Amino acid sequence: CDLRSVMFGMWQDEEGRDSWQEMEETSDGRYSVTVRMPDTGTLIWYAFAVTFGAEGGNRTIYYGNNAERLGGTGCIYNADPVPYQITVYKKADVPEWYKDGIIYQIFPGRFARDNDWEKRCRDSADALAERRSDTKRVIEYDWNKEAYYVKNDEGEVTEWPLYGGSLRGIEEKLDYLRSLGVTGIYLNPVVESASNHHYDTYDYMKVDPSLGTNEDFEHLAETAKSRGIKIILDGVFSHTGRDSIYFGKYSSDGSGAYNDPDSPYRSWYKFDESEACGYKSWWGVEDLPEVDEEQAGFRELINGEDGVIANWMKMGASGWRLDVADELPDSFISELRERVRKCDPDGLLIGEVWEDASNKISYGERRRYFMGDELDGTMNYPLRTMLLDYINYTIGSGMAGRKLESLRENYPEENFYAALNLIGSHDRERIITSMAAAEDRPSAVRKVRLLSTLQYTLPGVPCLYYGDEAGLGGGADPANRSCFPWG
Repeated sequence: CDLRSVMFGMWQDEEGRDSWQEMEETSDGRYSVTVRMPDTGTLIWYAFAVTFGAEGGNRTIYYGNNAERLGGTGCIYNADPVPYQITVYKKADVPEWYKDGIIYQIFPGRFARDNDWEKRCRDSADALAERRSDTKRVIEYDWNKEAYYVKNDEGEVTEWPLYGGSLRGIEEKLDYLRSLGVTGIYLNPVVESASNHHYDTYDYMKVDPSLGTNEDFEHLAETAKSRGIKIILDGVFSHTGRDSIYFGKYSSDGSGAYNDPDSPYRSWYKFDESEACGYKSWWGVEDLPEVDEEQAGFRELINGEDGVIANWMKMGASGWRLDVADELPDSFISELRERVRKCDPDGLLIGEVWEDASNKISYGERRRYFMGDELDGTMNYPLRTMLLDYINYTIGSGMAGRKLESLRENYPEENFYAALNLIGSHDRERIITSMAAAEDRPSAVRKVRLLSTLQYTLPGVPCLYYGDEAGLGGGADPANRSCFPWG
């Protein structure tokens, strides 16, 4: 058969697969084509078409990405080839202090107590009791007791145990963290809330009283910086608590979006009579009413000159991790990043994204996390999944390498090296427990050591979940959030 033509197909997400141009044969028998990339950030997809003259007419075959979409060696297709990806992006710089650092994640109520912990927890429990009766805070005196919730028959938490960990307690352990080489602390939420996980915001501007005060946070940030450690906060902006000062379901004076149709916060929430609770909530959790981040008032609260981002960065925060970034509009994230960089040119913005963040689609839209105006990096769950599959013999070294190379091909260089390489987190069972599920503890420890070696040597920024270095175990939430075993 005779080779008739070699074509190069290239298209963007919003375009059809009809942009093909002929490639020219070079003197060495290869084929080449010159194309111009778009001037704005986007994803480009491409494949090849080869046409032969054959008996009975021409025949065209296609060459594209492999079925796993991992890049590298591709496959031949008779039609509709799986395309390769090119990420077109505006160059953006990631803060050097972060790229060269080691991050330590702390669930603030479970790391370390200070001398005033009991009174502070009691006072915070009393304050919650004054504003709602359907749930309460209780003091757990046994620091070594595995973390737990008390739930009713509907699965709602009725008792939130407080173990007494605090911001002052963290400050008292800074020398320990420095001995580990830690240069950044990622704190799970510290804002006032009803729960002990603090993802149900009551007031964005205040430290939860069980953890301390705003002054305690400022002192922690200042003291940490003097030791070469920066603070990264958890930003929870896709929802608030239903008892928040904004939603106000239990407000005694009838204020708040839930009770007052004329509330300035009313438009922030998605009231819907088809929902059992009367409003859209995060994954159906009624305690977490969803926020509409397109609303100007909410954006001003979070991203404004005197908003949440600016307030906490003035108090000493050096960066943010965005909870459930997939549920935040690109324009909101871009605006938030702009505020972070106005507050601090070296300010950091990391997002919680569980898949390849370069081509993620959420709620029907292709996300723009790495186009240069949004995230510095994401939590590297793809790497975690790959490492655990490899260490448990689910995949071999060849496939592990291909998965890593796929991220390297798809991510802009700055974002690739800024990926937050985690093995443990508050959303997964403890790594030692995961490894020990099918093996004895000594074997599990050896596996965790190997995982840690890979975590600290592969491209990206290692993130150590508090207690993992001490062999702290525990299953899924809440057991994976037990207290640090100081001994």
